[in-house]
Amino acid sequence: MSMPNKRMIHTKIWVSDQLNQLKPLERLLYIGMITLGDYEGRLRGDAKYLRRQLFYDDKIGHVKIARMRDRIAEVGLIEFYSNENGEYISHPNWNKYQRLDTRSAKPSDFPPPPSWKEPGNPASLQSQSNLTEASEVEGNERERKLKEQNEIVEHIKNLPF
Repeated sequence: MSMPNKRMIHTKIWVSDQLNQLKPLERLLYIGMITLGDYEGRLRGDAKYLRRQLFYDDKIGHVKIARMRDRIAEVGLIEFYSNENGEYISHPNWNKYQRLDTRSAKPSDFPPPPSWKEPGNPASLQSQSNLTEASEVEGNERERKLKEQNEIVEHIKNLPF
C-alpha cells in the first residue's frame, strides 16, 4: 500500500465556501482525509477505518464518522464510492493542491472513482500533466540550488585566508 508522507493544506481552504458549509468536526475529518490520501488522492472510505486513523482515542463512533463523511461528499469536497471490495474516497481537486515528489510516486492501491474514465479522462490527463510539470519544476529547482551551492563553494575557495 502506498502511504503518504507529507501533504499540503492550502491557506485558501479556510475561506472555501464548501468547507465553510461544514461543522468544525466535519472540517477536521476532511483535513484528516487529506493526510490519508495516496499519490492519486484516494483512500479507504469505511467509517471504522477513518475513526481508527483520525479519531483513535476520541469518543466518536463510526456511525457519526459515516454521517460526517457523507456530508463532506455532499458539499463536493470528496467523492465517496464503493464496490464489492470496499468503500473508498477520492479527492477531486487533489492535483490542484498537492505537489508530490514524483520520484517516489506509486499507482493507487484503490480503484478509481466512477467519475474517472480512462484513457481520455480530462482528470487523468490533468493528473499526468501536473506530475510532469511538478517533476520539471523540481528538476529545475534542484539544478538552480546546485548551481548556487557550487558558486558559494568556489567563492569560499577564493577567499584569502
